[in-house]
Order: sequence, then structure tokens, then C-alpha cells
Amino acid sequence: MKTVENFESIASALYDEAPSEKARAFVEKVAGQIRDRGNDWIISNKIALHLEHDAEWHDAIAPIEDNRIWWLTEWQVAINS
Repeated sequence: MKTVENFESIASALYDEAPSEKARAFVEKVAGQIRDRGNDWIISNKIALHLEHDAEWHDAIAPIEDNRIWWLTEWQVAINS
């Protein structure tokens, strides 16, 4: 399940690079909402969640930590769609 692994790597990067405890809590909240939907939901929504690649791949192009707000916004849109 590469898609789920990609999600977890990106969620981990978002959490690890969050600038504050409040930001880490927000990442956990959003990532937790996605995890609660289950692996099948994550896989079927991989395009909306932008999970084609893992965090390491993104680091070479546009590091996750530099685009934290974009990621969290995109994930919230996917959750609420």
C-alpha cells in the first residue's frame, strides 16, 4: 500500500517540521481525520490528497515543510468533499 505509506511519510514530515506545539496538534487533528476514514478511503482519494509520491520525493522539488499550509488545506478540502 504505497499510497498509505506516502500519506504517513507526508504526515510525519508535516508534524516533525511544524513550527509550534499548536501547529503539531493541528497536523495530528487533520491526519487523524484522514486515518479515521481508513486505508481504503485514503487509497481511493489519493489524487485529492496528493499522495502520488512520498515526502522524500517532494523534498527534491518542493519540501513539505515549505508548503505546510498548502498540504493541510488540500487535505481538509479532500476530507470535506
